[in-house]
Amino acid sequence: MTLNDLQRELKVLRKRVDQNEDKLEQTAEKLEDLSDVVAEDRVKNIYTFADQSERQDFQSNLSKSHCVLITGE
Repeated sequence: MTLNDLQRELKVLRKRVDQNEDKLEQTAEKLEDLSDVVAEDRVKNIYTFADQSERQDFQSNLSKSHCVLITGE
């Protein structure tokens, strides 16, 4: 191989490395965005679960208070 051939091959390899680095950066950004979305969904799910539990507790307490009013116990 001549020096020119080696330089051309080196140039091609550098271009491939640069392309792979760009793809890695894009993938890292996508993963970060996905991680943020998952974290936000998790928080929403926790709030929804807490709200449902609170509503169930309220309904339970309300029905118990009706029983006490009816039976007197």
